[in-house]
This record gives sequence, structure tokens and C-alpha cells, in this order.
Amino acid sequence: MNQVKGTLQLLQSHSIHAHKGLCIFFRNESSFVPKKVLIVAKLSRYYFERLREPELNETQLKLKLMERGSDYDAMTASHFATKAVEDEVIQILQKMNVKCKIIDRTTLDQSHFTWADLVLPIGGDGTFLLASNLIFDNKKPIMGINSYPKKSEGYLLLPAKYTRNIAEIFEMLKAGHHSILMRRRIRTTLKGEGIWKAPFHMHEKGRIAGGEKFYVNEKFEGNPDELPRERCLPWLALNERIYPRGFCKKITVRSECFDAGLVVDGGIAVPFNFGTIAEIETFPEDSLRTITLPD
Repeated sequence: MNQVKGTLQLLQSHSIHAHKGLCIFFRNESSFVPKKVLIVAKLSRYYFERLREPELNETQLKLKLMERGSDYDAMTASHFATKAVEDEVIQILQKMNVKCKIIDRTTLDQSHFTWADLVLPIGGDGTFLLASNLIFDNKKPIMGINSYPKKSEGYLLLPAKYTRNIAEIFEMLKAGHHSILMRRRIRTTLKGEGIWKAPFHMHEKGRIAGGEKFYVNEKFEGNPDELPRERCLPWLALNERIYPRGFCKKITVRSECFDAGLVVDGGIAVPFNFGTIAEIETFPEDSLRTITLPD
């Protein structure tokens, strides 16, 4: 038998049309001054390369990247621009007497998200998706800052003008000049055998940089044959940029592939082999409470 390899991807960012039907409502809010802010920082390409080559000094790293054809100057520019935004946000929060913690892909922990009353990803859409995957209800607000608009569109983030005026963000929150956008997210339920196998990262950055910490705790002991044949995935897929082809409450997909994977936001994949069924649906309680500001 010839092996067939396949991957089913849910709402990935390469799609080019926005579907506004994914938003439940959009309205002005009252004053909001967070007391505990969790900053989810971008793991920059420069820092990632540093993790890969810890034994190299800066000159050696630069030469190796240039030999590979990478743009060292662009990498460092993006990295330091992001760090500058992070530092400015932290300084402003400290002046406001707001408690804050900062984490990145390598230090993700669900307890930090439980602690915070505002999740603040700083980076690009990928960082926003990473942070959103550890918010499991529609109560916890999230707001993203584009750390380097020069190279990132940031469709899920605040408009680029706020990157140049961080203080205005928190002034507008306090004044109530913001809105809540409830973004619909996709819940996926798997049915079949082998559905409890460990997930894996599709992207090298996630695999190398502590990607295993991304996953929520799902531990089952005993005979694998006694595991439930139904599994609701803990990650909710989110991305507005899709190809609109109508509406439905639920989609059921049956795998006809071998060595296949089902990919959710952030590049997380779970085994999706022959005979496995995926039920894909949306529920209001899974929506993501996103804070937006005027363009």
C-alpha cells in the first residue's frame, strides 16, 4: 500500500480574505485600568538563532547567518525594536502602579494567564495567536501591540500608530475609548483511535525553543486501549483571514490519510490518521475577548 501523507490546517494566516462574520459584537466600553498585565513577548528570529548557536560569539554568529543568506542587520533591527517597545510598556505600567510579568515562548505557563486580568502580546500576529491559545474562555481580555510595523502587518493587533505612542493606549483604556471585539474561535473534537498521542510543532522555532511547554497538561495513565475515543482539543483556532464560502454550525471531516496531522493555530499539530473524525464547530463561550482602539 502506498502511504499518503496529509495535513489539514485550520484557519491559517496565509489566506487573504477577511470574514467579518467571525466577530460577534463590537461596542464601546467603560473605563478599564488593569491591575495585573501579562506581557507575552515575541521570540525574535535573532534570539532564536542565538538559542541555536549558543557557543558562537556575536561576530561568529553574524558571519554564519550571512553565509546562510540571512539578513543579520534586519534581524537585529527587528529584535531591538521589539525590545524597545517591551521596555516602554513596562516603564509605563510601573508608573501606573500596575503589576506586570513578561514571558515568551520558552517560559509559557498557564498559571501566568490565570493571574493576569489583561494579556498583552507584543510582537506580530504569531505572538498574538500564541498568547490566545492559552486563554480558554471569553472572559479574559487580550490586546496586541505590533512591535515592528515596518515588517509586520499585524492584522490581529492594534493599529501601527499606537506602537509610536504606547502611553496613549493606556490613556484610552482608562477613558473608556476602546471597544470589545469578540472573535469567534474554532473548537475541534477528535474521535477515533490514537487521538491521545502527543502533539507536535510544525515550525522549527517552536520545536527548538521550549515548544513542549506550549501544551496544556493532559495526563492519562494506564492501558492506552482504555483511553476515551473522543478528545476535545484544548487549543481553539483563531484567524479572521480566510476564504469565505458560506456558513454552517458544524463541519465533520474524516481522515483518509496516513502519517497525517491536524494543524491548529500557532503551528500545533495533532495526529490525524486514517479513520479519525474531526468535528469542527464554534460556540459563543469560546470567543476571544479582544480589546481594540480606533484607527
